[in-house]
Amino acid sequence: MKEHLGAATYHIERSAAPARYQASGSLPTPERLAFLVQVLNTLDKARVLIMHGATRSWPWIGLNDELARAFLQVGVNTGLDWKEERVGRSYLSWVRVTGRTAIMARALNGPVSSAYLQRIRRIVDLDDIAPGLRPLLVKEAAD
Repeated sequence: MKEHLGAATYHIERSAAPARYQASGSLPTPERLAFLVQVLNTLDKARVLIMHGATRSWPWIGLNDELARAFLQVGVNTGLDWKEERVGRSYLSWVRVTGRTAIMARALNGPVSSAYLQRIRRIVDLDDIAPGLRPLLVKEAAD
């Protein structure tokens, strides 16, 4: 059986409804947001959160900050020092606090360059999380 990133990660949908394109995703309801925060607070052993899709536009930025704070286990008034860079034509942002990393990335289910995936891998040190996935991710990105 072929391994995928899903074998080493939890996947939680932020959007209130499925969308074919990232720009058309719906913001979660207040109830769903509270649920997502609660779920993130229970992932004590997780060390990486990747939020993908619509991540760079308002009001998603505020929502992503709230989810990142919950995952990073910092106070709601804590400012986050996001680092941002451009990889090819796509953007990537991340913040690291006490051994945990939150990442905002483009949708990873479409055509993603191997350079983009390699940059994510360097940020999260994927080889420590799932050693067998590195060659697979590079191959899939090239296809």
